[in-house]
This record gives sequence, structure tokens and C-alpha cells, in this order.
Amino acid sequence: MKDFYSALNLSPQADEEAIRASLTTAPADVQSDARLILLDPRRRAVYDRNHRLLTTIGELRSHLGLSYTRFWARQEYKDFWKELGTGPVKRGKRVDAALIAGAFRAVGRHGRKHVTHRRNWIVAAILVSIALLVVVAFHLAR
Repeated sequence: MKDFYSALNLSPQADEEAIRASLTTAPADVQSDARLILLDPRRRAVYDRNHRLLTTIGELRSHLGLSYTRFWARQEYKDFWKELGTGPVKRGKRVDAALIAGAFRAVGRHGRKHVTHRRNWIVAAILVSIALLVVVAFHLAR
């Protein structure tokens, strides 16, 4: 997918008149595709949704330090790769290793509660004992 907004030097909020004006100076390969997508309201709505998604993924990948070549190898998405330091930096909650480790510990604690309950182990031990007694009784009855 191409980033038509950057190819046309437009913002995603540009109106139809600005798009038409930019299309006159755009390269031929971008011009025909952008005209087909950006000037049709339904196609533009789908394109804008996908554009926001790929832009967000590109920003997240750059903040996580994932390289373009290995983890985002498909050439059709190269327009959405953002290097750190290019463009406006959005400030948000600082994420560090301790915060990530804490999130995984929380999932481990709360996501597997059924495994850690002592009564579950006791019930399992009783069921195994009963099964063993049934097997032994069956063999002795023969």
C-alpha cells in the first residue's frame, strides 16, 4: 500500500480541492492510483482507516526498535516505516523493561489462577488415586 498523502505532500485531513491541486503535479504512477482512491468517498474512507492503522504500526515498531528489513519485509509497506526522530514526537506514558515485565507477571498471576489453587491439586490427586485403585481392583479380579 502506498502512502498517497506523503507522495502528494498532503495531510490526511486534506479536502478534495487540495487533492485535485496536488494531483496535477504528482508523478503519473501515483496520480492515477491516488485519483481512483482519494477522490471516491467510500474508497477514501477505507484507505484512511488502513492508513491510520499502518502509520500507527510503523510508529510502534520504530519505538520498539524493530528493524525494517527483518520484521517488516514486505515492500508494499515501506512507506509506513518511520525512523525515530522524523516527524513530530508524541509524548505518552514511558514504557520501560520493568513495566513490560510487570505486565507479564500480572498475566501469569491472574491468567492461570486455576493452576495455582491448592484444592485443584488435591482434587486431581484424589481422582488419580481412584483411577489407580480401579485399575488394581480390575487386575486382581481377574
